[in-house]
Amino acid sequence: MSVVIELPMPTFKLSANGRKKLHFREESKLTKQYRELAYIIALSLKRGDMPWEVSKVSTKFFFKTPTKELDAKGTRRDQENFMVAIKPYYDGLVDAGISIDDDWAHMKKVSPDLSGCDRKNPHVELTIERMQ
Repeated sequence: MSVVIELPMPTFKLSANGRKKLHFREESKLTKQYRELAYIIALSLKRGDMPWEVSKVSTKFFFKTPTKELDAKGTRRDQENFMVAIKPYYDGLVDAGISIDDDWAHMKKVSPDLSGCDRKNPHVELTIERMQ
């Protein structure tokens, strides 16, 4: 049993590298916006058997520029930066009652897939799968 949630690409400002240059008030405001957005979208997909005790979350990023084009130029995308940037999305899932918590015991996060491409609508897909 699984649920797929499509969310907008998070701003670079919320990545590990972007946060270094960000004032704490702006960081807080952006985090709140992305968390609330995930909450609203996740709430519309909530089912009666939720929150799930343990879930596995797979993440796929869909960029404007394909990763393989960047690789050819010698540019790399850092998975860890993107995991930091989508932390507010995980919190929004918990707020919406999809999962009990986003800690390691309740939400198993898989390394993100950075191979997606959508030139017109860059976004993130979170696939939340119930685990027994």
